[in-house]
Amino acid sequence: MGAPAALTKDGYEMHIGTNHLGHALLLKLLKPVLEKTPDTRVIHLSSAGFRHVGPKGIEFDTLKSATSTTALPLRYAQSKLACLLYAREAAKRCGFTNITINPGEVQTELFTREAGDELMKYLQTEVAPGMAIPINEGVKNHLWAATCPDIENGEFYEPVGKTGGLEGHGLDDEMARKLWDWTEEQLKNQAL
Repeated sequence: MGAPAALTKDGYEMHIGTNHLGHALLLKLLKPVLEKTPDTRVIHLSSAGFRHVGPKGIEFDTLKSATSTTALPLRYAQSKLACLLYAREAAKRCGFTNITINPGEVQTELFTREAGDELMKYLQTEVAPGMAIPINEGVKNHLWAATCPDIENGEFYEPVGKTGGLEGHGLDDEMARKLWDWTEEQLKNQAL
């Protein structure tokens, strides 16, 4: 987050390519093995940022555009919504458990790049660092999700292990199906 509009080498908007498509490809490639392995769980990483998408949710016509008029925070937000919706749909379509977690606001390098927007620079340098928790605290939801015996397939977990954070487009089953189909189409020729 904080990077200017750019495309991945495969031609996707940087946030959607990095935060969603790369992970979706890994899941697609590992799926045959995961379905044969008992008690498999995949933990998808989203964030509270999914709540900050625009009124349309994922704007599919912007996902291959570096000159998108979609503002930087919205590009990040729709990539995190994609992570969440893809996991919810994977929970229905895969023969193993898929959950999504929000790590919380963690002190990482995420906010060190300049986005060019004065408000964004202020938020990144002045506000976010004071609100974030140290990495050793931020990892707790990851560890909980990996080890808790009582997780629910398709659920979204806030720190630490709390449910009930889904709202708005995060509950949109039709958008989840559309995203799954779009993702499958984009990845159809990808293999090891």
